[in-house]
Amino acid sequence: MFRHSELLRRLADRDGVTIARADRTEPPEGWLVRLTAPPGRTTAARPFRAPGEEPPRVGDVLEQWLSIAADHHPPLAVPAPARALLAADLHRLLGPLLPEYLTAAGVR
Repeated sequence: MFRHSELLRRLADRDGVTIARADRTEPPEGWLVRLTAPPGRTTAARPFRAPGEEPPRVGDVLEQWLSIAADHHPPLAVPAPARALLAADLHRLLGPLLPEYLTAAGVR
């Protein structure tokens, strides 16, 4: 599922985007993740779905969230209001860099 994760991780490293917090949820493949970027921009805690015990990686989170926000990945389909909130959150986090991240995620 995470085909673009490495490219997104490199962009995140360049731009200072990191995981501020990741908390395990139920079911076992769930996490609540909060991303942060300079200067002090932070997303709300949002769900991230991934199997395994490993904490999420920033590139994986960005790829999944960008796919959901762009309504690009049918198995991750969420209701339009939740998708709009996520898209707005990513826009606040990434600002003018959002189009570059969408392209890197393969959804634009």
